[in-house]
Amino acid sequence: MADKRMRRKAANTGSVRSNYRKRKTVTASILIPVFFLNVSVPGASIWAQTNRISQTQSEDKQIQDDLISEDKQVQDDLISEDIQTKDQHAVTFAQLNDNEVFLKQSQARVCTLTASTMMIRRAAMLSGNQDWRQITEKSVRKYAWAEKTGLKWNFTAAGVSVVHKSLSSINELIGLLDKHPEGVVIYNARKPHAILVTDYTDGILYCSDPSNDKPSGRYPIAQASITAESASRCWYVKSPVNLTVVKTDADRQSEQAANGLMYRVLDQEKKQ
Repeated sequence: MADKRMRRKAANTGSVRSNYRKRKTVTASILIPVFFLNVSVPGASIWAQTNRISQTQSEDKQIQDDLISEDKQVQDDLISEDIQTKDQHAVTFAQLNDNEVFLKQSQARVCTLTASTMMIRRAAMLSGNQDWRQITEKSVRKYAWAEKTGLKWNFTAAGVSVVHKSLSSINELIGLLDKHPEGVVIYNARKPHAILVTDYTDGILYCSDPSNDKPSGRYPIAQASITAESASRCWYVKSPVNLTVVKTDADRQSEQAANGLMYRVLDQEKKQ
């Protein structure tokens, strides 16, 4: 895409630049003889030569102005195309957190793999990959899983690079979530269990727990198998970077309604 844009820009501006170079050559060829004619040629002839130089310089300035205008128009067109491309790939908060995005682990002791697969699916969505549904625990396993060991600390699957780091605090987790709308996988080594923390919204951490005895979808981390405080390690997406999610007013209203329902369910569970 970048190559095509550069070729198009060269085509649009090449002719103007060529004319400008020709004008500069003509101007130089006129200036040199006029210097010598200034002594021997009658005043009328000098005036004619000077007038011609002035006219040529005026035309040069017009060409320069046209060139600048042409460059600006090309840049504006490229920016407009970038915006349109981003709009085509835009993913809303509701789409990113739809139930079909999340998964449940296929067997015991693969929670880290399943949680990472959910994170990779979300990163793929945000980067414009229309085939994100084809990203499954099975397809990621061949790149991310070391038999008899577990999830690799660093790996790349479906064009998404994932890295591992130690996690020292909730504030560090929140900082990561601020840069990674696709979410962060956290792991409690003492449990042991891993979940995908999806976002930090209105002072609440949300997640999706791959455990089959937990709800599907996205919900407050209070409903998960582990807590954020208990996590000592995490996996997050290194590439692609600068992913963004579109949060609409409808998303916020839906989220508030869902939050109220979640809290009522939690309150009922506590009373029982």
